[in-house]
Amino acid sequence: MKRLLVLAGFMISLPSFSQELYVFTEPASNMPAHSMSLKLTSHLYTHVNSFGRLAQRYYPQAMLGLNKKIMLHLGVTFSNVHTSAFRYESASLYLKYRFLSNDDIHEHFRMAAFLDASITSAPFQFDEIGLMGDKSGIEGGLIATQLLNRLALSATLSHTQVI
Repeated sequence: MKRLLVLAGFMISLPSFSQELYVFTEPASNMPAHSMSLKLTSHLYTHVNSFGRLAQRYYPQAMLGLNKKIMLHLGVTFSNVHTSAFRYESASLYLKYRFLSNDDIHEHFRMAAFLDASITSAPFQFDEIGLMGDKSGIEGGLIATQLLNRLALSATLSHTQVI
């Protein structure tokens, strides 16, 4: 145990290098132009759904950097949250336009506008407003990201409308 603590203390004291990383949110920066990325998000629920099965949802996405200002995400969800069988549930489209970019050495400030649209076959069952499989709707908003040396701060202002 003592060796483990010494090793952990040594590793913490080493210099590290990092980059902006937003796992569940989107920064105002875009992907590089003419690039493509694939992403898979999974949600495994701790409760058993009303059909007696463990509820789960998978959300694969293709993300495209169309140019330095425009980024596009295309996604679908597969789930058994609302049904007895695991099946296709929804499709989504996310578009982001970066309209402001003030870059300097070791810092930048960027702003972007985004639009997210989703259409689902799931029944309107829960009161929460979320477009990842449960509801059909649109969301629009603004993102501001400030990078200062190694500190990145991001804020999002948006409105979601369920259809």
